[in-house]
Amino acid sequence: MGAAISESNTIPSAPESYHRMFPLHGLSLSHVEEFIEAYGGRQNFDGWSTNDVCTKIVKPKTERLQCSYVDLLRAIQHPACREGKKADVYVSHSWASNFLAVVDCLLHHFAD
Repeated sequence: MGAAISESNTIPSAPESYHRMFPLHGLSLSHVEEFIEAYGGRQNFDGWSTNDVCTKIVKPKTERLQCSYVDLLRAIQHPACREGKKADVYVSHSWASNFLAVVDCLLHHFAD
């Protein structure tokens, strides 16, 4: 589950082909927290890797449409995607990383 954070427009110097290959739609961290709660809360994700989250939740949800989780939310007009926000940040992680550790690092990094 790559995460892309916030509201900026596209990168001005990047060519159009880049934007077709690497869409800049993303989810807010608050939606990631809502995702965790919707799937049983932090205790349910204890010990899960980012790959576990992808395999157990994201892939089954997106299998029919063969799309990303963000694109699925956009397709069903989920409130997290209605504003049409673009990502400010691209988050790269290891698929073996502890999912909650990744989320906690992001929350710490972007804390006010």
